[in-house]
Amino acid sequence: MNTQTEIMDFVKAMASAERLRVIGALVRGRATQAEIAEKLHVPVRDVFNHLAFLVHVGVVREEDGIYELDE
Repeated sequence: MNTQTEIMDFVKAMASAERLRVIGALVRGRATQAEIAEKLHVPVRDVFNHLAFLVHVGVVREEDGIYELDE
């Protein structure tokens, strides 16, 4: 992936209010998809999609179903 594509993906990730809410939930600590969905009162499927994109752009990392910010 080239640098311009990476920058555009990062900007796209940060331009979504829902993704920012997911990031906000993870600021408070590590969590599973279900825990994030419960905190945000949204379907787990939506959280899954947002987390997948955030992992793709390198903002979040996942290990054994637990998500955390990748500082």
